[in-house]
Amino acid sequence: MRTTCSKKKKITSRRFLKLKKEDWRQPLVDYLKYEKLPNDLRRRTDTRRRATRFIYYKDTLYRRSFDGIFLRCLSDDEMVQAMEEVHSGVCGAHQSGPKLHFQ
Repeated sequence: MRTTCSKKKKITSRRFLKLKKEDWRQPLVDYLKYEKLPNDLRRRTDTRRRATRFIYYKDTLYRRSFDGIFLRCLSDDEMVQAMEEVHSGVCGAHQSGPKLHFQ
């Protein structure tokens, strides 16, 4: 048995909600550069704790690795591009983590 809806409504307008994803690096940059912390208590504690492993130098955020090397922090778009380049062979064949670390 097939049922149909007799009351059809026509959509006359469309509304879109555009969400802007916050850059994950921004709270760290704000803290390291301006000593400004987020308002949320949990994010404030997390930012203060994580900031000890980062350095902000010449408008770029770096993370200190365990062996003392400074690693440049990438945005989400830069991360996708870097992963595509590494896996597509632009940087040579895909290698293990320790070898890739020094490329």
